[in-house]
Amino acid sequence: MANTEVDIPACMIEQEIDSYIRDYEYRLSSQGGSLDMYFKYTGMTMEQLRENFKADAEKQVKTRLALAKIVKTEKIKALKKDIEAEYKKIASGYNVDIETVKSSIPEDSISEDIVLRKAVDLVKENAVINQK
Repeated sequence: MANTEVDIPACMIEQEIDSYIRDYEYRLSSQGGSLDMYFKYTGMTMEQLRENFKADAEKQVKTRLALAKIVKTEKIKALKKDIEAEYKKIASGYNVDIETVKSSIPEDSISEDIVLRKAVDLVKENAVINQK
């Protein structure tokens, strides 16, 4: 397989960094902190924090794009039974009724998670590991 480098639009990486920042801010707030407090105590700036997240964000975007390409190429679909099973699994995990889950999480979102998981499974099943 050829190693082909793909140009990723900067906006995709920036959006992923934004997501990382929101998640980080949420985790800080759940512990009684804030980004402002974090910046004050670490001496870091928002630009430095964004730069720290950049490599991981780039890797995440590349992975997501690769999986999306596999989904498209292999015509991977989420079957109704897969979607229903996922709703049941979530409902059971949070100990709520399935209708509550269905009203909270759009079917498109569940479907996207399922096809990406199927793509990961396909890669795992077909991976050939070469020792160097």
